Amino acid sequence: MYQVSKSKQMFEECSKFLAGGVGSQVRSAADPVLFFTHGKGSKLYDVDGNEYIDYLLGYGPSILGYAHPVLVKALKEAIEKGFQFGSETEEVIQFCRKLTHVIPCADEVKLASTGSDAVQGALRVARAYTGKNKVIKFEGHYHGWLDSVYVNHIPDSLQYWGLRNNPRKVLESAGQVESILSDLIILPWNDLEVLEKTIKERHFEIAAVIMEPIMANFGLIMPKKGYLEGVREITKKYGIILIFDEVICSFRVALGGAQEYFRVTPDISTFGKAVGGGVPLAGYGGRREIMELVAKKKCVEAGTFNTNSLQIAAGLATLSELEREGTYERMTKLGKKLSSEMKNIADRLNIPFQVQGPGPMFGIRFAEKEAKDAREAVESRYAGLYPKFRFFLLERGVHIFPTEKGEFYLSTVHSEKDIDKTLNVVEDSFKELRKII
Repeated sequence: MYQVSKSKQMFEECSKFLAGGVGSQVRSAADPVLFFTHGKGSKLYDVDGNEYIDYLLGYGPSILGYAHPVLVKALKEAIEKGFQFGSETEEVIQFCRKLTHVIPCADEVKLASTGSDAVQGALRVARAYTGKNKVIKFEGHYHGWLDSVYVNHIPDSLQYWGLRNNPRKVLESAGQVESILSDLIILPWNDLEVLEKTIKERHFEIAAVIMEPIMANFGLIMPKKGYLEGVREITKKYGIILIFDEVICSFRVALGGAQEYFRVTPDISTFGKAVGGGVPLAGYGGRREIMELVAKKKCVEAGTFNTNSLQIAAGLATLSELEREGTYERMTKLGKKLSSEMKNIADRLNIPFQVQGPGPMFGIRFAEKEAKDAREAVESRYAGLYPKFRFFLLERGVHIFPTEKGEFYLSTVHSEKDIDKTLNVVEDSFKELRKII
């Protein structure tokens, strides 16, 4: 019998002191909210003694799994030397040099502690470089929780978004100021015709187009064939900066991120999550002539904890493992085995179920067809099935994303045995789900 009474008690107690009882609001969607004692390899262990094969990986960062010996060793050594100097170390040179070698668009980089920080830096330098203010953002894409971009992410109803070709701008949080909306143009993603029309008519005021090259914060949706190439061509034609927000994709789908995977190079890209192996580390990089605005202090970017020794040690250790021959091929193989077999089991049991994604990460949805954008993702899903499915998995020792975004993340230490066990659990869980639909 699955037991989580201690986690429930701790959540109640934690809620007395930590607003909402969780560190980030998306975690509150989990039912139950689990409290963990430790992780090792591909497994997590909660306070009630339950063991889980984990595919959440701390929402993506723990790409080496938990307590990886190379990462642990690097962090111990950094701690023993002291780690918050307020200045640079030789290792900063090594790490940033390595980043510029593996990220196709990055001649120079700036480091930060969170993805939200990195996005703000990228947008600021894009506006400074072009001398223009407006930014095209796409429905359903998430670029952090800060006021300037937390718009049109997840609608309570599609009615709030208005017409598809001319969406209404919708703030996502109480306390946001409406004035930020004047600098944003909201469009549907994966629609080259709408984007080209908008840019042709308004290019004189548009500084940048920002997007997740793989839509990974509203379920997981891949770009249509030729879409990224078309966006690159249009933005280049009109002198608009193309920003790939790769906080999730970077070092996840390939060492060089989605831009390596799709062979489309933006002007600027962000990176984060996986690059630190679980330690807070992010940043952005781009063409030298753009980044020189930061280097020459014309465009301000700052942060007390930027380039601290723990970040750098974690980044170097993580990259040393990800650079190993066959790493991404292995994660892709295991991810594709898991995702394709999940789809096969669902089809055999006549469960409406879709899988989308490149392998090292993929997303699941309970729906009759694949989604091409955020609106289709809302319109086509069978609401309410995902939470039930997730709970069936938890009961059987598999831990996944708490909301219907439904992402699965593979680590370098997930094994064939993990995948086979997970597939057995998935089949049992689908059979339980079949009884109630």
